[in-house]
Amino acid sequence: MTTVSALWCEPTVVDINRLPMRPPLGASATVEQARRGKFIRRVSLDGRWKFRLLDSPDDFNDALLRRATSKLGSAWCNIDVPANWTMHDVGDHPHYTNITMPFDGPPPRLPEHNPTGIYRRSFTLPRAWQGSQIVLHLGAADSVHLVYVNKQFVGYGTDNRLASEYDISRFVSR
Repeated sequence: MTTVSALWCEPTVVDINRLPMRPPLGASATVEQARRGKFIRRVSLDGRWKFRLLDSPDDFNDALLRRATSKLGSAWCNIDVPANWTMHDVGDHPHYTNITMPFDGPPPRLPEHNPTGIYRRSFTLPRAWQGSQIVLHLGAADSVHLVYVNKQFVGYGTDNRLASEYDISRFVSR
């Protein structure tokens, strides 16, 4: 298990296993479909996800990944993705600052109370994709993100509100 707080406190580690950043691309069967935004081999994961808010990244552990998504307890709620959890009344509200550091102490020291969200979702890939490269595209994340697929660590990124992609081919169940 990757230690989240250890990664967050290391300013020289900006990504792990992230594919090189590039403009989002999509394939279409015809030029006309491309012009209309109709892409093949793409599954949207937008929609309802399970969500849990923790007080700190140190509260994250592998036990939070063990249960099936369909059997999570009452500590988990449903949240729409894409979304920003601070806008969904889950216990952490937006914090705005323009010149004052939001954390005490010199960087990269983090506060003890540093809200951390976990998003979980099950999905099924088309059978036709078997044997193909599967890339997970995160349109953006507010701050740091870690990606797990089938309870296995896939990757990590720190580029705030920029797209990140991960090759999850070896992590998906076939």
